[in-house]
Parts: sequence; structure tokens; C-alpha cells
Amino acid sequence: MPRATLIEQFRLEDVSHSPAFFDVKKLTHMNGEYIRALSLEEFIEAATPWVAPWSSEWRPSDREVPWTRDQFDPELFNQVAHLVQERVATSGEIPAMVSFFFLDEVPFDDAVFAKTIANDDAGRALLALALDAFATVEWNTAALHESTLKLGESIGLALRKSQAPIRCAITGTSVGPPLFESMELLGRQAVLERLRSALVRAAA
Repeated sequence: MPRATLIEQFRLEDVSHSPAFFDVKKLTHMNGEYIRALSLEEFIEAATPWVAPWSSEWRPSDREVPWTRDQFDPELFNQVAHLVQERVATSGEIPAMVSFFFLDEVPFDDAVFAKTIANDDAGRALLALALDAFATVEWNTAALHESTLKLGESIGLALRKSQAPIRCAITGTSVGPPLFESMELLGRQAVLERLRSALVRAAA
């Protein structure tokens, strides 16, 4: 709109007396919508300063990634990126969402670990069953989903409940990319090692 038109139509008496405020929640939501509108290639490029700052001209000045350059696997990130893109509202959320893929030791959320494993008999029983089942199950998303569903049903747990201790053992927390897709990408050996470690930690 031309400036002259704005000046002509502006009336001070029509200005609302309600105080303006900066709606961070709405802005964050909108930012997430813009992230999801990116192509996968654009998202990976936009995520680079946050996951591989050493390969970017610009990088965040207020944080460091929790993994080393040697630990980071760009091909693996490219494979998981589409799962992450659907679940973050800001680029700064990406590292926490994918850290379990690149760190040698899972960074546990103590409260989540206590709730889903350490203080939950059913959670520990589920992990023990999963150790046996996942050692031989066909290693793909659909088979892992079906196996976990059956394991939960065998001890009276719905899928949501049976996923919780497995997700915590593998990722260290209760939120993240889709569990079974993540397990497939992480690989059988890494998953089994993390399930064992979680049971050892719970028994300590």
C-alpha cells in the first residue's frame, strides 16, 4: 500500500488502547509451520549450523553440539532428518532430538528413567523381553512395531505403555523421532546394547 494512502487513512483516534505484546507461543508455532514447509534438502541445509557447525560459515554463538565431529554421521542425519522436521518448532530443538544417534552414551533424563524403568516393574520386564525378541526379529520398522505390540500385550500393556521404557532406554528421554523408525536406523547392535545398559543402570 502506498505510504500516502496509509497517511491519508490513518486516524489516531482509531488506534486501539489495548497494550501490544510479543506472542512468543504464536511465533514459535508459525516458525514450526515454516520449517515443515521446507523441502527436505532445504531443511538439512538449514539444520547444518545446529548439527555440524564446523561445516557452516555461520554457527550459533550461544551453544555447542554435544557430539564431536568424529561422532557425527552426516549420512545418518540425512536419513533421520525427515522424522525430525515434523517435530521441531525451532532449529535450536534439533540437536536434542537427534543426540542419541551420535553420542556413545545415552544422556538420560533422570525423571523419565525413574518413571518408566527404575521404579516400574512392568517397564523392566518389558525391556528384558525386548532383549530376547529384538535379537532375532526382522530389523525393520514394521516388524519392530509388531514385536513391541505383542510384547506389551503379553504383560498387559498397551503399545503406548510398552514403547515408553524402550524409548527411554534407547534415547534417554520420553520424546523424540518416531521410535521404530529410529531403532531401524540406529541398528540392532546399538539397540540391544542400550537395552542391556538401561537394565544394569536400573539394578544399580
